[in-house]
Amino acid sequence: MSRESIEYWDSVAAHYATMVLDNPDENEYPDLLMTYLEKQGVLKAGSGVLDLGCGAGKYAVRFARLGMHVTAMDISGKMLAYTKQYMDMFTPDYELVQQLCIPDRIYG
Repeated sequence: MSRESIEYWDSVAAHYATMVLDNPDENEYPDLLMTYLEKQGVLKAGSGVLDLGCGAGKYAVRFARLGMHVTAMDISGKMLAYTKQYMDMFTPDYELVQQLCIPDRIYG
């Protein structure tokens, strides 16, 4: 990822966290997805999940609430700080990883 990408996500982290975590309108799709995954038998307490590009932790927190071990990864340290803040409310069983090294144009 480019330095510009990291700086951008760091610069909008506070606004993004407020927008996605504190806004009830942002919950419809994640709630539908979690319901679908539960019906498929994919989400099991005690199992692990990797949340790539976790942002402020919208999905990571939902996985943690289900008793799953979460590894949350993002390029933005500030986004991970929000993820940590919310994860600490629900579980000590998680890991945060910053900066996945993938070239910006891996497919092009």
